[in-house]
Amino acid sequence: MTDQVQADIEKIRTLKARYCRFLDTKQWEAFGRLLSEDVVVAFYDTAGKLQMKVEGRDELMRQLPAYFDPAQSVHQVKHHEIELLTPTTARAIWAVEDIVTFSDPVHSPSAVIHGFGYYHEHYRKTTAGEWRITGYRLERLKLDYTPWPAGQVPA
Repeated sequence: MTDQVQADIEKIRTLKARYCRFLDTKQWEAFGRLLSEDVVVAFYDTAGKLQMKVEGRDELMRQLPAYFDPAQSVHQVKHHEIELLTPTTARAIWAVEDIVTFSDPVHSPSAVIHGFGYYHEHYRKTTAGEWRITGYRLERLKLDYTPWPAGQVPA
């Protein structure tokens, strides 16, 4: 493995760490800088059915804060498989566990969502040498839902 390959893999690992941190701490401006303008993301349920697809950084940055601002989230990724396809493109698979706790039943039918699965991601290196996420799909293996306590669910 060349020094450049090792450096690029480390930059992608750092990119993904920042993705989780900026998402969980709601640093939306910093989070948006991790994505390419043409990013495409897709979320699948445990049966492999597409639940949501979002195209473009602007649209994703409109939807993510709306979903996560009324919640507390923790995303943990590990067991990465990073492959450089060309000097400026790469892909990776990351195991993920996430917990999202909502503050209000108006925003979610469940009080807590606890999920497990895999991110399948694609990256592109900018002319400045920085890696950006160009797309990902989140495939769920398991999702656990904690209902709202009785009396907290709106009628």
